[in-house]
Amino acid sequence: MDGHCPLPGDIMVDILSRLPVESLLSFKCVCKHWFSLIKSTSFKEKHFHQKNNCVRLLVCDFKVAMAEHFFVKSVEFSLLPKKIVPDVIPEQKVLLHLPRVLWIRDYKGQDDDPHVSVCVYSSCDNSWKDLEFPSSYTSSWSFDASYLNGVYYWRSLHVNEMYRIHSFDMGIEQFGEMQLPVIPNEHWWMLTLRGDSLAMLASDKSMTSIYEMKQKGSWSKVLTVQPPIDPHRPYDIWENDKIIFKIRQTSQLVLYDPTTSEVADLGIDLDRIGCCVFNYKESLALIKSGDETQDQDNVVDQIDHFFDIIPTNRKSLFTVRGPPTGR
Repeated sequence: MDGHCPLPGDIMVDILSRLPVESLLSFKCVCKHWFSLIKSTSFKEKHFHQKNNCVRLLVCDFKVAMAEHFFVKSVEFSLLPKKIVPDVIPEQKVLLHLPRVLWIRDYKGQDDDPHVSVCVYSSCDNSWKDLEFPSSYTSSWSFDASYLNGVYYWRSLHVNEMYRIHSFDMGIEQFGEMQLPVIPNEHWWMLTLRGDSLAMLASDKSMTSIYEMKQKGSWSKVLTVQPPIDPHRPYDIWENDKIIFKIRQTSQLVLYDPTTSEVADLGIDLDRIGCCVFNYKESLALIKSGDETQDQDNVVDQIDHFFDIIPTNRKSLFTVRGPPTGR
């Protein structure tokens, strides 16, 4: 097969861009032209933004098990189908099971001052780069994180008990900081996304509200719901206004649709150690595994080495577990 196609080039590109990643990775072997096309940056972006490349729910379940008298930590990534309906337990597809967890942490040094360890991975040259966290940003306990338009956001609790949102622009390698919205009474906050906007889930014992930031530093409440379910905690937003909750007593994940007031069991019983829920889209932008002839040069080993060399006399203050999302 020579890869000759009677269709005009733009139509062929449009058809290919609608296919799933798994198929496209196989089609790279059809001919040199398709190989170059599918590897091109423009095609990767077109594929990622196709309407049929729907956002799906990805659940990261952090687990602890006893093995040979030691506690072993692991993380399992489960992908849910594109459509979720009440009374039908969705089929889960386990994408990855990591026997170890990756840690990004800040810590206290011998002078008892907070320090932050930061490194960035570049897929262009398959390398890690140490960065200096701004000394003016007094960071302490760090929590949920989100990624939007090339910027990574996370929420931090400072030593003065004040919350802030930190950010890092991947393109210009610049840190930023801003305040959270004023949220009265709510005792549970979570930074997330709502469509193409940064959002905050805030909850008290019964009601959950969604705050959205359309412009930097300008927040507005867009929705408040009181789902008819057992005591719960919000975990994320899906399709703008559907909310994923964790039932406290059973550790089950459910999806609540405020438009129809329907509750769908996601069929996931979480480990007690915790979990993260992400909005997931397929992407052809792969993380390189290093030189295949040198097993020690893969990405995971580089991460492990980076954190192994952090002095052990520093007290870890927080962990952000798992790889960054592609949303």
